[in-house]
Amino acid sequence: SYTAMWPVTSCLEIKPSNVCNLCNCIEDYKHLFISCSRLKSFGAILKDFIYKTFRCNVVMDFKVIVLGYKTNLHNPPVAVKHTNLAITIAKYVIFRSWLEKDRFVDGFAIADMFTKEMSLYK
Repeated sequence: SYTAMWPVTSCLEIKPSNVCNLCNCIEDYKHLFISCSRLKSFGAILKDFIYKTFRCNVVMDFKVIVLGYKTNLHNPPVAVKHTNLAITIAKYVIFRSWLEKDRFVDGFAIADMFTKEMSLYK
């Protein structure tokens, strides 16, 4: 079981419930980073990006999002390092999109934000 997030609408304001404004599910960290319906397309885009760019076949589950992708015999350490950077940037843009609760930010908009952030690291 995952602990519910502090119910906030911005960094300082408390909101009346911990229900997602977009899909009306209980909003916890797993929901924010993995299961919110607005993330379905972004999850597929992120997984495809990581595979095509770093040749890492990552299963994007909650453990990988929180702890990162671990080194294994099939992937060189540098690919794992870059994969974890991409996952960290993905978390950042998901969180940034979550802060913009006054407008709907779908998975494709999040993917666009991710692409712009990743371009800073080339």
